[in-house]
Amino acid sequence: MARRLGAKEEWIAAARIEAPEQRPRAEPSLDGMEQSWQVALRRHWNEGEIVEITMVIGLFAYFNRFNDALRVEVTR
Repeated sequence: MARRLGAKEEWIAAARIEAPEQRPRAEPSLDGMEQSWQVALRRHWNEGEIVEITMVIGLFAYFNRFNDALRVEVTR
């Protein structure tokens, strides 16, 4: 889903939980993201944290689509 929404491979790889030797050696990059977003995000978080935030957002988007598709009722 992250790929379909425009996440770069290095962003996705940085967020994966893998053995350290399997992680890419290069740090994740925000290249391709609009400059205004980069400035606002970098003010508060490093690039690894931004990748993690993006993956969490994607996960919640997935849950919402899944629940909508199955017409899951909201519980209180």
